[in-house]
Amino acid sequence: MTKTLYIIDSHSHLYASYYAIPNLTAPDGEPTGATFGYIQAVLKILRETTPDYLVAVFDARGETFRTTAFADYKITRKPMPEDLVPQIQRVKELLGYMGITHVEKEGYEADDLIARYTREARQDGLVVVIVSTDKDLMQLLGPGVTMYDNRKDATRDEKWLYDNFGI
Repeated sequence: MTKTLYIIDSHSHLYASYYAIPNLTAPDGEPTGATFGYIQAVLKILRETTPDYLVAVFDARGETFRTTAFADYKITRKPMPEDLVPQIQRVKELLGYMGITHVEKEGYEADDLIARYTREARQDGLVVVIVSTDKDLMQLLGPGVTMYDNRKDATRDEKWLYDNFGI
């Protein structure tokens, strides 16, 4: 039986949860909307699927090889909301309590790591499910690689890519 690796695009989920559940706080005032939404997404994956492996991938802080090569890379992107920043660390703590590995690597974006882990997992014979709605990651779709949109409960595969984009 083929084993499955689920890769969660964490920042994508954190941002979506942040804007979907605004202004949710703990009694002490700690912002929790993104944390709550993210953990609900992870719990849904665990309830509804049976991943053999699950990893949560995060963007590392600071410069990446892209910003080093091209100074204006993502120059128009707004800075991360201040009340989202502490929620990232809280999510990492909660993932640790749940026994779920989270990774980030200085100098790389989550997309880079997701692509690498996808390639390596396929070389090892695993089926890969990328939990994300990021269109940049659609280039990874192919035999044994799908994307799962947990908000719409929709799976995207190479046939879907062809039917919707002609590629």
